[in-house]
Amino acid sequence: MAQKLKNSMQTYQELYLTTPRMMNTVQSDQFLRDIDRYRGFIDGVLVTQMGALPDLHKDWKLAGDYSLNVYNSSAKQWYEAHGLKSVTASIEMNAAQLGALSQAMCQVPGSETSGLELIVYGRLTSMYFEHDFFEALDTEGDVCELTNEAGLYQIYKDQFNKTHLLTTHTLNLLPLIDTIGRLQIDMLRIEAQLMSSAELTAVIKALKNKEAMTAEKQTFGALRF
Repeated sequence: MAQKLKNSMQTYQELYLTTPRMMNTVQSDQFLRDIDRYRGFIDGVLVTQMGALPDLHKDWKLAGDYSLNVYNSSAKQWYEAHGLKSVTASIEMNAAQLGALSQAMCQVPGSETSGLELIVYGRLTSMYFEHDFFEALDTEGDVCELTNEAGLYQIYKDQFNKTHLLTTHTLNLLPLIDTIGRLQIDMLRIEAQLMSSAELTAVIKALKNKEAMTAEKQTFGALRF
């Protein structure tokens, strides 16, 4: 699979493998053994939790996921000191905080870029845990839905049988793409795991053309632009 993906990519594109958000000792050892099989096929690893850093930072090009909750330049510099080449900004930052962070990182001696990535569209994992919702709800399959007073939550189970509770709304910053474009952001990211091909195509087109999607602008927590 990794070889097929790599062969289909453009020369300027990179392929990253994501670490599980939660691993016990046995699963961590298994992951490290498995990742060696992909040497030569993947360009780096997207780190989702701090526990993976000691075993990975010497051998792989590392990027930090939004679950690391990088909120200021001190946090970013700490992760860089532990091997990360780039980080995803916290989804709870507002525009002023994000702009200050990107500007501060561009001023670091020897740094030509901010090394910051920003998620601009997608459904994100808001909670991640071992509790088996599928058994509790007496349902089969890998995806189900849960409704309460807050709204409808989509839930899916990963290959380790861990449960992902997704946000009730899709994060959509595309209406703010011009504002984002004035910040020192190196990479924009789409969370597309559960998106249809048609939706992903529309989002990519809108992003390339700097167009706002028809969906309502949605931000999370303190992320106010």
